[in-house]
Amino acid sequence: MKLSKTNRQKQRPESLAPAVHHRALLHLFSASVYSQSTSDASLNAVRASDQMDRAAKGATQVTAAEHMRRAAVYMANRAFAPAREHWQAVLDNYPNDPSVPAALYGFARSLYQERSYEEARKMYERVARDYPETKEGREGSISLPRRC
Repeated sequence: MKLSKTNRQKQRPESLAPAVHHRALLHLFSASVYSQSTSDASLNAVRASDQMDRAAKGATQVTAAEHMRRAAVYMANRAFAPAREHWQAVLDNYPNDPSVPAALYGFARSLYQERSYEEARKMYERVARDYPETKEGREGSISLPRRC
């Protein structure tokens, strides 16, 4: 059965709907794959940087900002122990840096997410006590785990 031109025009949007839907899904899928690979790429890059720094045996000086960036990448990927290593490096090597309250808060948060509640409580109390004027200090005072 042959369709008239007007019938074909009426059917065109319906016949294109699956293709448009397919393209939209493909776009969403590629965006999600791209964001995942970007996150993976960031994590792999940070791991590689850490390995190179360890191989150099202290010859390279990592800045406080770089420690904080690496800790954030690890934390976003739920790699809590390596994130804490970087926050600890900020606390040990840059005690007067403005990022110290954020390092303490991140340290506490990572402990809490690993269910080390007592240790997390101590860190939250420390940031709340030592830096009450900062955002992290205020958040530390309300983030104290109730279970401890």
